[in-house]
Amino acid sequence: MRARAYYRVFGLPGELQDYVDIMEFLMKHWKIAQLQGLTPEAQKAQEDVCSLLTKFKRLTERQERIMKSKAVVSTQFSWIFNREVPVIMI
Repeated sequence: MRARAYYRVFGLPGELQDYVDIMEFLMKHWKIAQLQGLTPEAQKAQEDVCSLLTKFKRLTERQERIMKSKAVVSTQFSWIFNREVPVIMI
């Protein structure tokens, strides 16, 4: 009898944190949250960008919790040039 394993590709550990770090740096550098006198469309875009950073932070925390609690194995995928990718057994 063959055991069935279900995998969920979760990205490289730290990859999402890299996005968060880059976004935080750029948002502080460009002072996105402090911009004033924006059109309604620009205000909406400002809110969306600021909330996106919060969502990415929550996803990073979730990813870290899952990576610690589940068995992680590396496997290769042909469509990404046989690059080894960590996957989580669920």
